[in-house]
This record gives sequence, C-alpha cells and structure tokens, in this order.
Amino acid sequence: MRKYLNHINPEKEIQEYTFHQMKKKHSFKSNHSYLVNLLLIEIQQKVSFCKLNLQTTPLFSASRPKKIFFAITSLIIYLFGFSNCAAFNRKNTPLIRAVENNLVPEKYPNKVLLAPVYLPIGIAGGILDIFIIHPALQIKPSFLETKNFLWKIKFNGYFSEMGSLPVRAAFSPVFFSLGFLFRSAFDLDSDFEYSAANQEKKESIENLLEQKNTTGIINWIYSTQISIKEKDTIQKIFKEYPATSDSGIYPSLVGKLCGEKLYGEYEDFLISLFPSNSNSNLTYCFTRQKSKKFSRVLLKTIMSSELPPEKFQEYLVVLLNINDTEDIKTLRVKIQK
Repeated sequence: MRKYLNHINPEKEIQEYTFHQMKKKHSFKSNHSYLVNLLLIEIQQKVSFCKLNLQTTPLFSASRPKKIFFAITSLIIYLFGFSNCAAFNRKNTPLIRAVENNLVPEKYPNKVLLAPVYLPIGIAGGILDIFIIHPALQIKPSFLETKNFLWKIKFNGYFSEMGSLPVRAAFSPVFFSLGFLFRSAFDLDSDFEYSAANQEKKESIENLLEQKNTTGIINWIYSTQISIKEKDTIQKIFKEYPATSDSGIYPSLVGKLCGEKLYGEYEDFLISLFPSNSNSNLTYCFTRQKSKKFSRVLLKTIMSSELPPEKFQEYLVVLLNINDTEDIKTLRVKIQK
C-alpha cells in the first residue's frame, strides 16, 4: 500500500479534482483573472493539507476505542489480580514472616550489614511460600468446598439422587481444580488462616462468657463461622444460658445451629438437649428439618412417660408436623390398644 502511495502525485491529483469541483461551482463563461487566482489559492491549500497528512499519519494506528479497551482491561487485571494476589498477603507467606521475625535485625547498621545473609534466605522462602506451601494449604479447603457444593445437595427421591450421581462425579475434578487454582492464586482464607482465626474467636468468646456479656455473645453467634470444632464452646453457652434464660442467647444459638450448613453436624447434639434443656425454638428446629431421629425420640417420650396435657399436645403437634409415616402409624396402634 505504501508503494502505491509513493507513485501518486498528490499535486496533480488534487489539481484535477479541485479544478472540476470549482468548475461546477463557478460557470466559466469568461476568463476572469479573479476566478483563476481563486482556483490557484484553493489548489495550493489542498496540496499542502495532503502533504501534511501523508507525512504525519502512520499507515497503521490504534483506534481510540481499542486504547480505551486496553486501559480498562489493564485496570481490571490490576485491581482483581495484583491487588488481591495471595503473594501480597503476609498471612500466606509463613516462611517470609519467620525470616523477618528471626533473622532481620531491628536496628541499623546491623540491618544493612546482614542484608546479604537474610535477603537470599527470604527470597528462597518466598518462592517456597508461593509455589509450594500456600497451594498445599488450599487442597483441604478446595476439597471441602467441592464436597459441600456437589455432594451435600438434597434430592427428593432415590432416582433423582442416582441420576445426578454421574453428573456430580464428572464435575467434581473440574470444580476441585478450578477452586484449587483460584485459591492458590488469590487471597482467600487458607487452612492456616482458618485455624489462627478460630483460635482468636475461641479466646474472644471465652472472655465474653467470663464477663457475662450477653450482647457480645449474641454478636459472636451471628458473626462467627461456627463449625464442629466449636462444640465445647457451644456446650458451655447452652449450660450458662439454658432454655429458661430470657437473654435471647438460646434462640439465637439454636437458630444458628439449625441452619442448612450446621444442622447435619449438630443434629445429635441438639437432640441431646431434649427435653431437659428445650423449648419451642428447639422443637421448631426439628420440625423445619423434618428430623426422623428426633421424631423417634419424641415418640418414645410420648409413649413412655406421663406428660402434662399441655406438653402432650405440644409434642403430638410436633410429631405430626414432622410427619414420619412409621412413627405416626406406631402411635396410632399404641393409642388404639
């Protein structure tokens, strides 16, 4: 294309073009010098403009939309990549922190003099942190995330459960791999961080229980990621604030443990609270979860003990709402006899 442009005579082309244009504008019935001068001035201006464009305009140039798109893409990569990179969080680099705490002097000039010693060790530790230690700590969270997302889904029937089995088995390695890569590259909670955070939370709830700070305990219940590891702490809370307490802690904690994520881990523990440390909040939890285990415990309580009329009526309503067919049938047979 540039060779083609070199063969073009811009002065000749524009002179011919402009002459025809001007001829259309002005009717040449007479050969007036005014019109001739006007033509020459306009031709000279167009030739100068063409030369300037050929010299200053590159053959290929990035358009303005492409530049804007490139700038926005770079900004997004920086914000969501480098600013949230796992390597930039000190919690994900335990070896570097160990070097800083044990090898780097606090005062000058020792800090400068020992730099040739601790800098290579710190760099080697950082490489191990980024490529080995931090990714290794993400295996367990990635596995648990895959298990919770794909294998703890509840289905209505046996055929639905079995039909979804090949699909979940096929997507498990894909989901695990993507989660592992994402967790290894970006700053998410690792197993190391989770253990440290849980230790801090445990210490804080111990202080709240000693101070009998009911508002702080309720805030801890709603803000803490509770797991089965906090079972001892949960037992202490139920012991200090039983169902008869009017602090609001008992219903808050029962509601938290009755959630979809925690109920499977704490179902047996919640059943153990019945009937000595229970109220309508606990029975409603079992009703909502359609707990067959609690239904059998409740059936034994109704059939084996002499209950006050109001308790008998309350437990019977709970049993009917759980609606376990075998337990209801057993109760009817017992009543008929």
